[in-house]
Amino acid sequence: MSDEGSMEDGQVLVRRLLREMIETGRTAEDVCRDHPALLIDVRREWERVRVVEDHIEALFPPEMRGGREALAPEDDALPRIPGYEIESLLGRGGMGVVYRARHVSLDRTVAIKIPLAGALATATERQRHRREARAVAALKHPNIITVYDVGEFEGRPYFTMEFIEGQHLGAFLASTPQPAREAAALVATLADAVHRAHQAGIIHRDLKPANVLLAPDGTPKITDFGLSRHVGGDATLTVSGFQFGTPSYMAPEQASGPSGVQSSSVDTYALGSILYEMLTGRPPFRGESAVETVRQVLEEEPAPPSRLNPRVPRDLETICLTCLRKEAQRRYPSADALAQDLRRFLGGEPIQARPVGSLERLYRWGRRHPARATLVGGGACALVAALGVAFWMLHIQNARAGEVALREGRARQAIETAVSLANDLRRSGRWVEARHVLDDARAYVTEANSDDLARGLADADEYLTAAQELDEIRRRYPDCNEHGFDYRPAAEAYARSFTRLGLGEGVPLETAARAVDESPIREQILIALDNAAFVARAFNHLSGMDRPLAIARTADPDPWRDRFRQPAAWFDRDTLVALCDEAGSSPRPPPAHQIVIAGVLLSGLGASDKAIEILRHAHELDPVDFWVNLELGNALALAGRPADAAQYFRAAVTIQPQNSGPWASLGIQLDRIGSREEAIVAVRNATELNPRLVPAWRNHIAYLRSAGWFDEAEAAVSRAIEENPAQRDHFDQLRVSVCWDRARHSATSGEWLRALNEYRSVLPNGPDDAEFWFELAAVGLLVGERDAYQRTRDSMLEWARPTALRGFLVARAVTLTPAPAERVEAAVASSDAELRGSSTFWSLRQQGALLCRAGRHAEAVSLFEKSIASNPSAGRAVLSWLWLTIAYHHLGRGEDAARWHATAVAWLDAFGDGMPDSASVPGLHLHDWLEAQVLRQEADALLSAGKPGGGGASR
Repeated sequence: MSDEGSMEDGQVLVRRLLREMIETGRTAEDVCRDHPALLIDVRREWERVRVVEDHIEALFPPEMRGGREALAPEDDALPRIPGYEIESLLGRGGMGVVYRARHVSLDRTVAIKIPLAGALATATERQRHRREARAVAALKHPNIITVYDVGEFEGRPYFTMEFIEGQHLGAFLASTPQPAREAAALVATLADAVHRAHQAGIIHRDLKPANVLLAPDGTPKITDFGLSRHVGGDATLTVSGFQFGTPSYMAPEQASGPSGVQSSSVDTYALGSILYEMLTGRPPFRGESAVETVRQVLEEEPAPPSRLNPRVPRDLETICLTCLRKEAQRRYPSADALAQDLRRFLGGEPIQARPVGSLERLYRWGRRHPARATLVGGGACALVAALGVAFWMLHIQNARAGEVALREGRARQAIETAVSLANDLRRSGRWVEARHVLDDARAYVTEANSDDLARGLADADEYLTAAQELDEIRRRYPDCNEHGFDYRPAAEAYARSFTRLGLGEGVPLETAARAVDESPIREQILIALDNAAFVARAFNHLSGMDRPLAIARTADPDPWRDRFRQPAAWFDRDTLVALCDEAGSSPRPPPAHQIVIAGVLLSGLGASDKAIEILRHAHELDPVDFWVNLELGNALALAGRPADAAQYFRAAVTIQPQNSGPWASLGIQLDRIGSREEAIVAVRNATELNPRLVPAWRNHIAYLRSAGWFDEAEAAVSRAIEENPAQRDHFDQLRVSVCWDRARHSATSGEWLRALNEYRSVLPNGPDDAEFWFELAAVGLLVGERDAYQRTRDSMLEWARPTALRGFLVARAVTLTPAPAERVEAAVASSDAELRGSSTFWSLRQQGALLCRAGRHAEAVSLFEKSIASNPSAGRAVLSWLWLTIAYHHLGRGEDAARWHATAVAWLDAFGDGMPDSASVPGLHLHDWLEAQVLRQEADALLSAGKPGGGGASR
């Protein structure tokens, strides 16, 4: 079959396996059990299917029937999670499955969410799951669902959360309008909760009635943060080309797709949509199809709620329509502003969404204070009649001026709030959120009419860019090249950034320190100075350490930090240990990044235990810091604790999935703990992220070879050469190893002809290794190609001395069959130095084999018996049993020959045609298995003939 046809067949099989997953709910591992080589392709295609399903579900949400009662599971196989009793399936969404469970030790009912993917979930799936858990766990609010625990079972992540014994708001509404005051009160409560999320830098992006759960006492709880945008870097989790959310509740900028700038205002819009549905019984837009709904959201204005429900008060309608404005800047500036306006409505006070005039204010005052209004009513009427026209004109002028002043004030407040929030987000490293906040604020600059605020906004943007650039350098280093890790690009990037910040080499030390101290991003610059020194230390550019540490000492004086920032301290193990021991008692506890640097330096200086202790402390201070997790993983790996190291490398790739380094390190540790398939996925991610990372390519190819995935390994070799042409010779040798492994795999399966052809495919680049030639010789005999065997045997004898081919294996190849006396003598000569005087079982056996082929059978028997006595285990003794069969036959002792023959055959037949694995027969080598099969053929033929032979000489 052609390669093209084979590829087509493979694609057809992948599609069939995907269809089986969809129809049966089985995992990729289950359906690929008989096709392990296709697991990676099936998982890749399954990820694409999941992306499509996620977005189809967003466009076509499943109809909810009634409350949140348990749904019948698709099968009886509920998961088993230690510490929990899973009771039933609650629901199945685009990203996970939710179960009702009981926490055994606390005896409380919880909801458990588990991603749909299995233990080999991609980085995107794991990051999306952890993001939801972190986002919700960080929000402590009575109207946001509470997360209790996050963990993993059988390699699958999960988290447990509060269980609400009730229904969601959509089911409660059931398309029925609600009283205005009840609707306003509930949405005000939701707006408070959403405002709290926005303060934490989290945008929900999928608020709708189905994501608001109602407790039995009526308390609303916001849930399902699976589409939330949280912390800088989450943009990597968004698949370009898709909209997120549910069309009827999407803001226009959300419905327009990935090109639309999305801010916290999308949640304000969604709250308005929920209020609209509570007032009218239907969402503001609902077409016959999802596409039609999106068109309405983008192009049409919503019908006023009072048109659908005449009992809707005018002020509440104004609030609702303000939320639903097409332009984000014309909505409420925050969810808190919405909540306050709703409470003004509930208190009978003027709302901010539509300023009321003087007469209307008087009317509202009269409604709130009827007795006092009656007393002054008579006199007021006369006065109002006399001055009516004047008041009316003044009212118009004041309304216009007030509207301008109100817009200007709101715009200024929005800019001031945005700058303050962006600075807070910047200090927390939430770059993406800070950028969105500043981008939104620019829409208010013209209306605010303030040069000072415009300059402040521009300055905030400039400082954000500088701080993000410094963090990006730290996030990316070390770069990876064909040799491994490379810190030089980071050192050069720091130098460029410091020059732009006024800290370059030509700037006097005191001037540079003053610039740092006066900078709004002082803390980020100090961190960058420490890290720049660390980068210089990493590639032994020792002079590059002095200036950044000197600037930091001058700008940030402190006894502990001054000692830490002495370059000599970074090379002295005792000084670093002392600094770490004193850190806790320092008046200004050192920041986490300095603890990480100290831990890494100590690990490199051989203090592994102390380094791990220090880095664990840093991890307690900031468990989601990328560098803490990465360096703790490195320290544990150096200490020989691969399982623990893998845990922290997993966290590192979750935090920064686009960094190739931790993926490569994770793969190594997973392989060490026997998680071979996960190791393959990890190192493949590393090579895809950085195709020039030669060590990762080597590991990827090695793990594929070990797993027996030879086609994939050869394809990886070809791709590695394509990406790294300068390393062709190196990878060509790896290709030889892959082909040799393939031949060995066929040999262990007893497929002799196939194995022989595969060994021959290696010959053009044949390794200068006696093991290869011995295996080729043995397989040639098992196929029956005796002439080919003899050529290989004679070549080994010829090459033995000039190439230092191992003499033991040369002798072993010669004695596989009877050979001419001169060949046996040459084999004795080549192996004499290795075998003479040795009493190991394999040496005694081979010495006996040489005697047997020389016709000295009685002497050979003695050596075979000594070999068995030295190591009587069947896997070690089976060759001696077969040699005894041959020797006793030539001595004319047929009964002894038959007895040893029966013992050997019974043991070999127990394993069929294939070689037993090392678990069932420890220590059995492929060479032993091949020699046993060859000797058995000879022994079978001798005993079938029934007559003793001579000395055994042959061609």
